[in-house]
Amino acid sequence: MGVRGSGAWRRAWPMIFLVMGASVLVLSGLGAFRGRDLAPAIFGGLWALGGLVRVVRRRHQERSGTALLVAGILCAALAPGAHLLAQRVESRRTERAAMAALAGRPAPLLEAAHHLNGAGDLATAPGELIVVNFWATWCQPCVAEMPMLQRFAKGHAPETVRLVGATRLYQASPEEELTRLERFLADRGVTYPCLVSADGALQKAFHVHTLPTTVLLDRGRVVAYRIGIRGTREVLAEAERRLVGR
Repeated sequence: MGVRGSGAWRRAWPMIFLVMGASVLVLSGLGAFRGRDLAPAIFGGLWALGGLVRVVRRRHQERSGTALLVAGILCAALAPGAHLLAQRVESRRTERAAMAALAGRPAPLLEAAHHLNGAGDLATAPGELIVVNFWATWCQPCVAEMPMLQRFAKGHAPETVRLVGATRLYQASPEEELTRLERFLADRGVTYPCLVSADGALQKAFHVHTLPTTVLLDRGRVVAYRIGIRGTREVLAEAERRLVGR
């Protein structure tokens, strides 16, 4: 005889699907995650649950239920890789769109309402190569790449290539947030100049929607635009190559 679920279980498992689906919608609406990014995990989990239900409820469906269960588990297990791949594709699409909008014309001015670490001297900087790194305190990859950026900045005189950080105010009190930003940079040993936009105008001018984003300016024009830590490494390497060719 096969193992059959009780009447209570048969009534309960559709509710499990409903609650899970509702939770996904609520969390997506609250901004906890983007549903499309986690779709493989969500539907893989539901698929696996459906397979498990079929295995438990009816013995003659055990084979198809087991196949469903295995397929669902594989789908959910592969979700992180699929998510990273989707992020990479989206980043490349964003980079191409930004370069299409910025290339071939003078770069936006490096101006902001607030300056940290001597960023006010940018207007008279003699260097022709400028690396601009857009970041935020809440962006973990941004914080993780700061030591790499600091080493690059210390290894190059401003007359050859200048590295500039760029962030914006996110809170209502500019004075308190600027003090917090100064402390944040000092605690991490960051000494390169940083521009702080009051309203995100600098980020909009450079078409920055994802952090970290790093941009390379050569003779006043944008020549490289990359997203993520890997992208930052690529921009720094491109700056090195252009220095050798000077």
